[in-house]
Amino acid sequence: MLGVRESGHPLLPELRGCSAEFAAVDSLHDERTLARLPALDAILIDVRGDSVADAPALLRESLRTVLAHEPRALVVALIPNGHSELGAAAVDGGAWDVVYESELATQLHERLRAAGRLRRLMRGSTSSSAGEPESGSSLQAEPDEPAQMVGTSDSIRRIFSLIRQVAPSDVPVLLTGESGTGKELAALAIHERSARAESPFVAINCAAIPEALLESELFGYERGAFTGATQSRRGRFEAAQGGTIFLDEVGDLAPLLQVKLLRFLQDHVVERVGGRSGVPLDVRVIAATNRDISAMVQQGEFREDLYFRLAVFTIDMPPLRERGEDVVLMARYFLQRYAKESAKPIRGFTPEAIDAMLDHPWPGNVRELINRVRRAVVVAEGTLIGPTDLGLKAVAGDPSLMTLREARREAEDRCVRSALRRVNWNKVEAARVLGISRTQLYELMGRHKIPHDERE
Repeated sequence: MLGVRESGHPLLPELRGCSAEFAAVDSLHDERTLARLPALDAILIDVRGDSVADAPALLRESLRTVLAHEPRALVVALIPNGHSELGAAAVDGGAWDVVYESELATQLHERLRAAGRLRRLMRGSTSSSAGEPESGSSLQAEPDEPAQMVGTSDSIRRIFSLIRQVAPSDVPVLLTGESGTGKELAALAIHERSARAESPFVAINCAAIPEALLESELFGYERGAFTGATQSRRGRFEAAQGGTIFLDEVGDLAPLLQVKLLRFLQDHVVERVGGRSGVPLDVRVIAATNRDISAMVQQGEFREDLYFRLAVFTIDMPPLRERGEDVVLMARYFLQRYAKESAKPIRGFTPEAIDAMLDHPWPGNVRELINRVRRAVVVAEGTLIGPTDLGLKAVAGDPSLMTLREARREAEDRCVRSALRRVNWNKVEAARVLGISRTQLYELMGRHKIPHDERE
């Protein structure tokens, strides 16, 4: 951890109670300090000792310096009471979270520990598609979900809950939902939280392989089974022995393969193409489809007995358009990732870009969001990404949509103020009541110029 304050300030005893290794410095312009930034789990910027007039500029400068050297850094800003404009400035500048002085005793340790755990897991996500952000972060709601499955909406919280419920068992799981909603990530999350986590996770897209080749790809073949089969080869099911096989687009399986899959689910034995004896296997099956498979059963396009075998436990992945503010959280996560890869000093989105993302229907779901953010990182010329960079139309360009935006802003303002008053301006409780993260709450307060306390 790094506390950006003079080495003798009174916060050091508080940090010593955090059970973590830390260092305190009085400047971010020392080369040795800057070189240490990528290795730090969390960074604390304490502006309580600065003059009110200088604090906003110093805070923004500190955040710019930190994020320029380490775009994925998780910064917690410690703000004096009665200065909500500083909290808004911190969030706008890229701070991960804000802690007010009145929350010091109850929140500082928790937020630093959360940032530290998230940071360590984010490092893992650079080599794996399934890093695990921490509970309460601006990235996601639960402590044990893949990094790309980010969000705090009710719909994604429900998915996290279902994954935790089904992961420990060995029952087959059927994942449904539109293309690009993260079905493979959900399957991987189930595997990684099961007793099979140390064994293989094998994924195959049933629609991407020609029907003539898919049987041998799934179940393997024996030498001489067909022209060109000069040696025996195991299939994907055998490769997944002891672990999990993920069958994406299972609705595209031909009738013959549906029969063979049903047979495996019944007796857990596969028969290679050209083989005369079965190969017993211990493999869990997770399947996914973007088609209405129950309708396919009614129309005779998919075996009813296979459907019931696969759909022992069903999870319907929500489309991005039904996940509200999650789209902004996910966009920020992907922006951090791709900005670092391209070494560009992009630190966020303009308010117009955020409005455009919230109004876009996202027919391609998460896959579309990833592509648009990657494109924006390439074409953006400044430090902030605008609607044009994302290939989206600015909401303000259409008067009818402008009215909708104004209505949403008014509703947001009224809802946030009402929640704050109900819990006597306790930010933690207000965020819980609203079903959002604390960082989102501070963003909304800054956007609508809502004071830190009603007495301000």
